[in-house]
Amino acid sequence: MLNFLRNFTGIIFSLLVIGGSFVAFSLYVATRSDLESGTVTYGEFVRDSIEIYRNQFSVPHIIAKSEADAFFAIGYVHAQDRLWQMDVARRAGEGRLSEIFGKEALETDKFLRTLDLNVISKNLLKSASKQTRFILEQYSNGINAYVDEHKTGLPFEFGALGYTPEPWEPHDCLLIGRMMAFEMSMSFWSDIAFGEIADKLGADRASELIPSYPSGAPVVVPQEKKTASIPSTTFNTLTKTNSRLAGKSIREFGEILTGVRRYLGMEGSGVGSNSWVMRTYSPSGNSAILANDPHLTLALPARWYQAHVTAPTLNITGLTIPGIPLFISGRNDKISWGITNMMADDCDFYVEKIDATNPNYYTNDEGKRVKFRYRRDTIIVRADEAFIYDMRFTKRSAIISDAHAFNYPDKILNFPRKEPNHFLHKYGLSFSWTAQQMSDEVLAMYRINKANTWQEFLNGANLWGAPAMNFSYADVRGNIGIAPSGIIPIRTKCTPNIPNPGWLPEYAWQGYHTASELPNVYNPLKRYVFSANNKTTENPPFYISSLWEPPSRSERIEETLKEFDEYAVRDAQFMQLDVTSPLARTFLKKTLPVIAGKQKYLSPTELAAFKVLKRWDGIMNSRDAQPAIFSTFFNTMLEHTFADELGDRLYRQYSFISNIPTRKIMDLLQDSSSVWFDDVQTKVVESKDEIIFRSFVLAVRSLESYYASAPMSTWKYGDIHQLTLNHLFSKNPYMKQIVTQGPFPTGGNNSTLNCGEYHYFAPHEQIIGASMRMIADMRDSVIYTVLAGGNSGEPLSAHYTNQLQLWLNGGYIRIPVKREPDVSFIKFTTILPEKLKDN
Repeated sequence: MLNFLRNFTGIIFSLLVIGGSFVAFSLYVATRSDLESGTVTYGEFVRDSIEIYRNQFSVPHIIAKSEADAFFAIGYVHAQDRLWQMDVARRAGEGRLSEIFGKEALETDKFLRTLDLNVISKNLLKSASKQTRFILEQYSNGINAYVDEHKTGLPFEFGALGYTPEPWEPHDCLLIGRMMAFEMSMSFWSDIAFGEIADKLGADRASELIPSYPSGAPVVVPQEKKTASIPSTTFNTLTKTNSRLAGKSIREFGEILTGVRRYLGMEGSGVGSNSWVMRTYSPSGNSAILANDPHLTLALPARWYQAHVTAPTLNITGLTIPGIPLFISGRNDKISWGITNMMADDCDFYVEKIDATNPNYYTNDEGKRVKFRYRRDTIIVRADEAFIYDMRFTKRSAIISDAHAFNYPDKILNFPRKEPNHFLHKYGLSFSWTAQQMSDEVLAMYRINKANTWQEFLNGANLWGAPAMNFSYADVRGNIGIAPSGIIPIRTKCTPNIPNPGWLPEYAWQGYHTASELPNVYNPLKRYVFSANNKTTENPPFYISSLWEPPSRSERIEETLKEFDEYAVRDAQFMQLDVTSPLARTFLKKTLPVIAGKQKYLSPTELAAFKVLKRWDGIMNSRDAQPAIFSTFFNTMLEHTFADELGDRLYRQYSFISNIPTRKIMDLLQDSSSVWFDDVQTKVVESKDEIIFRSFVLAVRSLESYYASAPMSTWKYGDIHQLTLNHLFSKNPYMKQIVTQGPFPTGGNNSTLNCGEYHYFAPHEQIIGASMRMIADMRDSVIYTVLAGGNSGEPLSAHYTNQLQLWLNGGYIRIPVKREPDVSFIKFTTILPEKLKDN
């Protein structure tokens, strides 16, 4: 699911220029692993003949005679189309990027190894069900069979980097799953930002920046009865009395976290999604339509892989993640399902008190002086000496702050050797994370993929551990529902938003809530259910999170669905493309009256901008001026509210997860007395109204400058809001035109159903959007889906980006769900066991 290394510099291409034309070589290597059709034979792992059909978009329909052969074939087609993408994802999880990219990746590798995902994934496999191990083994066999047969025709990236893939192991699939959990964990990033704010400004000021969730806003699971509310957050005595103990450690660790996230292409929130289900009626009976579009970092190759697999006990059509053998979103003959991130607060950091006289010891949560567990590790570095170092572990985790480059300046930063950073050795950071726990997501998805009823669906969803998800449900009988699922920590005194004291037992997690303890919704009185990363329920039974997305998307879903009497697939498609922002309407409702009271101070251009916003309906179309004015106004308002107190670097960290400042500014607009509106860099005390007016004027002036005083009628949001889809090699000038797509003018922002999220500190580049779209009408014989790219990972394949224009312009492809191959599919590959080779 991850688009790793999006911002890599591309220096590796110097290895390839050995005489001749680089462009000619690029054309050769980019096509030498193009798909080959025909018959292949594998004696050991294939039980009977397997037929693989493909349509014009290279979507495979696998027809197998057993589940064993079906999972083998899924591995085979994943390797055919996405092998290098899968291999880099695996290497990232293992912390082995330096082996192929060199010293540039060393700091990232060192950090990723502190997560210990390789050990976790191997333990997950040991604890997994027999069914899970069987699925993963067959899937791995399919990948390895393809690689063994195509060693001279591997994807061009392997040749460019000069290596071949190692055999795929079953635990590699679980490793990719845990990397997905890492990408979707917001608290890994927000806790460090809030901790550093507490260090700089104090705990009370930091707590003011944690946004609330509006009362009465839509929730995933509506409650009929009121229950006691669980506080969204508290601050502990560590922050109030000793926050500066860990200040420098938090600050420096925050820098490396931000760097790692960017290096891995995990830009922005990167976790938003929409899913809704609408019950439909017809003379033949009830049914339902399910829609799903996960919002992730957009890049190439596409994040998802479309497929259809049929066996006597399987018939599934939908979306998979390369490296994972099951369908995360899709449908079978009886039900359909989709996902959104629950936004659970799944990680907490702990400040460990390290013995000042001997850094081999620390104080554990029983107050005892105990020795760290050490593990010597070696990172192989391409074209450089190996990096050998020791990792320190508490019973909770590795000391993750040891990953900071300042601990090893000579090795990582090429600085002269100096004394180690005594502060980082005195106060280290460990962490607790739900993904460290044993769970069986493969069995969960297998049961969901095969479910025929809500209860069978729940039997799968309740096994899900990490990352915590909302699973939406629809079936052929018109039943609808959503099941929030995942591991949730039990916290007593533990502060969920900033680092805690590791030496005090009451701050440790006290166990876990499982998915079966979470509320769900099934066949409510309303005709619909939905989730858009909004709050799980109004009054949760225990603390889940304070990291929800703004309610804007969920408000738009509900206000749209409740207007329908009749509802069809085309309505769902229009909704997925909708760029109306309820948040923009609310923001302007609260700010435009302030500007109206000061119209006499506006220039002609500023007055014209004010008037067009007054008439605007909140639709963030790429062709209009109003969304450009609104977004620049909103961005400027955020900066002038928060950046003066936080400073530029900390403001960037605070706004890196965009939902936090977005919700907070909407909170503050309710409070005219908030001190956050005062500009601390001036001698006077500014009011909310002054910051609103100043932000509006500066926003219009900046656009006026950008457009060189051109008439406002020529301003277009798409001029300042654009999407470029980059490949890892896009930084290389010779390959950029081959592997890159864009820029494209786009609409929307982080508050619209058709997401167009950008960084507030870099607002002209869209980074997040619908990574795929899927719609399943349970009365229909097809699903409708589209990728932000294509099904192939090969840059010069016709299928690398042949869905992109459809994605940009609201188109979909139809994938039939019947068991027999559709006439739009042709037989592409036949896989035979040895016994049938000559028949």
